[in-house]
Amino acid sequence: MERKEHINRSIDYYNTRSDLFINSSVNADMASLYEIFESYIEPGSYILDLGCGSGRDSKYFTSKGYRVLAVDPSEEICKKAEELLKTEVRCIKAEELNYIDEFDAVWACASLLHANSAKTACRFR
Repeated sequence: MERKEHINRSIDYYNTRSDLFINSSVNADMASLYEIFESYIEPGSYILDLGCGSGRDSKYFTSKGYRVLAVDPSEEICKKAEELLKTEVRCIKAEELNYIDEFDAVWACASLLHANSAKTACRFR
């Protein structure tokens, strides 16, 4: 199977199982990972939440005073994340992002494994 086909099948999976995915991940305890991540950024930083899923992490970062742009390639996941966040979530694949020097940090919790290529993943290092 081509990598691009794999990506599209992953998106289809999340679109058809969005409730199951969100219910299994929205309450995960991420405190230790947040602590490490926040040690590298300044208060009020602008964070790209790449592959935001349920919106759990965007919600946390927003509550701590960070500015956050949440994106995810699954339309159904984006709709549900918008319900949690009460703000727009952009439905876009990592490969389609074209931001340059707009963010202070990228949070990509378990999302780069879905990227179309190592080249795409390296854009966010």
